[in-house]
Amino acid sequence: MGARAHGGRLHRLDARRILLPAKAPYAAAGRVAQVDSLFANLYAEASATAHRPVLVLPYETRLEVSAEKDERWLEVRLVDGGKAWIQRGDVVFDPAPLAVPALIEFSKRFLGLPYLWAARRPTATIARASCRCSAGVAG
Repeated sequence: MGARAHGGRLHRLDARRILLPAKAPYAAAGRVAQVDSLFANLYAEASATAHRPVLVLPYETRLEVSAEKDERWLEVRLVDGGKAWIQRGDVVFDPAPLAVPALIEFSKRFLGLPYLWAARRPTATIARASCRCSAGVAG
């Protein structure tokens, strides 16, 4: 759970509400970015130092981009209709399948990450999930 700014106040967010499918398919059309780092932070405003992250997103999360502030920040629309900011360096716009050598290097990024049974927090990585991500990246 995190918090987001709304009308000058901070409200608690339920990560399940943010990441569940909306009525219309989310991130199916328009400008869509995909998280390319292992984890990416969403912020209430375009600043990594003003407040704590609203939410931590895992690799391959797709986001609808609603605006571009500058070379560093993208505004994204969340599933619940809210807005948040993500750093451009954490996302890609046209992910491509990896060749085997690149896939092996990609998979090494998961080594040493914390393991938590049943992924009870958004920053937990399960071995099975990392293998599934690696297979998905390969196409």
